[in-house]
Amino acid sequence: MSRAGSGGGGSVQTKTVPMQNTFEILAGFLERVEGEVEGHELQEMAPDLKTRVREFARGKLPEAQQKEIMSVLSQNPHWIGLLAEEIKALREQRAKG
Repeated sequence: MSRAGSGGGGSVQTKTVPMQNTFEILAGFLERVEGEVEGHELQEMAPDLKTRVREFARGKLPEAQQKEIMSVLSQNPHWIGLLAEEIKALREQRAKG
């Protein structure tokens, strides 16, 4: 088989990979990344951390702890929803009161 424009008119050969090898390659890949995938499981936020996030939302957390909370949230973006819920609840309370 020759390809036009391949520079020199040489032939291009394709190698067929047996299906069994394809599955072995996939299985090897999954074994290698298994630990990484498990390490990204969603974890429940500890109760003391929830308390600090609520205090952060209310503006009652000391500056040093604010930086710590921001760092924790940047590492666990799925927890930002709790912060958003707290801020929303505060706005609703202020609107009513």
